[in-house]
Amino acid sequence: MSRLTPILVALVALIPNLAHGAATPEKSGVIDRIVASVAEAEHGVTDQYGAPPLSLSEAIDTALEKSPYLKAAELDAEAALTQVQEARGHAFPKIVLSETIMRTDHPAWAIFEQFGQQEYDFALFRDFQNPDRINHLTPRTNFQTKLQIEQPVYTGGRLSAGMDQARLGAKAQAQAKERVRQEVIYDVVRTYYGVLLAQRGEHVAKQAVKTVAAHVKTAENLYRAGVVVKSDVLSAKVALAKTREQAIIAGNQVNLAKAALNHYMGVEQSTEYAIQGDLNYVPVFFGLADLIKEALAERPDLQQVIFGTEATRRSIDFARAGYYPTVGVMASYAFDDSGPKDLFSDGRSYTLAAMANWTIFDGFITKAQVERATLQTQKMERVQERVKSGIALQVRQAYLALDAARKRIQVTRKAVTQAKESQRIIHSRYQAGVTTMVEVLDADTALLGARLAAVQARYDHNLAQVQLDFALGRLKS
Repeated sequence: MSRLTPILVALVALIPNLAHGAATPEKSGVIDRIVASVAEAEHGVTDQYGAPPLSLSEAIDTALEKSPYLKAAELDAEAALTQVQEARGHAFPKIVLSETIMRTDHPAWAIFEQFGQQEYDFALFRDFQNPDRINHLTPRTNFQTKLQIEQPVYTGGRLSAGMDQARLGAKAQAQAKERVRQEVIYDVVRTYYGVLLAQRGEHVAKQAVKTVAAHVKTAENLYRAGVVVKSDVLSAKVALAKTREQAIIAGNQVNLAKAALNHYMGVEQSTEYAIQGDLNYVPVFFGLADLIKEALAERPDLQQVIFGTEATRRSIDFARAGYYPTVGVMASYAFDDSGPKDLFSDGRSYTLAAMANWTIFDGFITKAQVERATLQTQKMERVQERVKSGIALQVRQAYLALDAARKRIQVTRKAVTQAKESQRIIHSRYQAGVTTMVEVLDADTALLGARLAAVQARYDHNLAQVQLDFALGRLKS
């Protein structure tokens, strides 16, 4: 009896931790192949309670529409585009309209305001030698309306470097968004497969309950006929209790798997739906070297790092601009009036100017900025190398897992066939009274273990295929 327990416990362990994991609505051929990997169930594994059906394609579409993780990445990409607009804006003219109101009895300002308003007190100029007259002027009010235009002409390369940085940053963020999109698809497929695995595990557990229940009836009949002892009946009943307990646990695993799927779809975790089907086994063969080459060319996160490296490299030019002069021009037109009633009626003036600034010495600030930008660029180049190595490792791991699962499927298929035949023979022997209940339960345990191993191998194969597609950057439109 107790020999069933390790296999039934393995039924629970068979369900992976679905809450933790390793494209536009129009899906690519790779997505179509993944969707086609789910077939109708051979043994009628269905959802109870009449919940609405949910296909893998619908689950992916729902996630792409509602995933908060993807929405956050899309907002980051939009924010990066505004930085491009900001960088471009620094190259355009700056136009400022201002209104300044001033009232003062300061001698210099009061006199200048008269000039600006084109109102001249000639008596004041005649009394310039009278200090008391000059130092105690009547307070004067000035309303100045001014339109000013400023245009940078030369910035030592700072403007162009800044725009290049912003554009490269936006490209990097777009690649980050694409990788998040692929991650969302991968998580949905992985957890959808997990629901199928959990349902299949529950189905196997329920079949085990039926099998052991039949053993109980057989043992009771044989006991009444005097063929077996009472301990056979008790052993069968204890085994039945154990299998029922494990069937309850397996049912709970289905609920947990569906909650994980809901989480990655971006919907309420209590949402009910029916997932009907099983995992197809469609062997696919690739060459590892070609796969690694493809991944290095297609992975969005690697492209993100490459664009980030180039943006950091342009920061060197941005910092070097501090060594060069800056040149700009300015034009303004102003109205100076004595009061609101006289706006645009008194003094008018314009100003044209060209400005050049060259910092001869800044305490080695620019030098330090250039060195920092250079070091950051060298760091990004090392990060790029590490990312490439990591991608190659991910592809290799998925490839080997796929190959191992493919071999396990062939082995477990034979094991199931052999376990079925062994169970049939031993059941016949038990009914004939030539073997014990212990041997019967051992045969059931072997068949249950073989079936669970076959289910797990098929799940591992399909999951490894999706992991390989994810590692290659294929989960896109």
